Amino acid sequence: MDPILLSLDELKELYGRRMAVSDRAARKNPLGYKRLRCLLCRVKNHPVDVESWTGLATQVARLCEEMGPGTVFEFFSENIHPHKRGQARFFRTECRELLRQCDELTEWRIARSGLRIVK
Repeated sequence: MDPILLSLDELKELYGRRMAVSDRAARKNPLGYKRLRCLLCRVKNHPVDVESWTGLATQVARLCEEMGPGTVFEFFSENIHPHKRGQARFFRTECRELLRQCDELTEWRIARSGLRIVK
């Protein structure tokens, strides 16, 4: 399926499937997902030394790979990994975008659940 040729409804359906697969992966590996989010928050909120970005990027990419194929994490595993397509100058940006996708997954989970917050 070429994403450029998809209609809006097809894109929404593809998005829903990706989120469902990502949700199952995060539920199957909650510690890995939590560790991934912690690393992403660390990159977002603290400076990353140029010499140490390789190890941190490898950890983030490995955690993304653990989530499995068909997830929203799959794209980031290659774009963050320093020995694949990852570059130091884009590392923080990629991590911020991945954290935004994690937040989007959380919002998607909340919207799909039947639970509501009552004050």
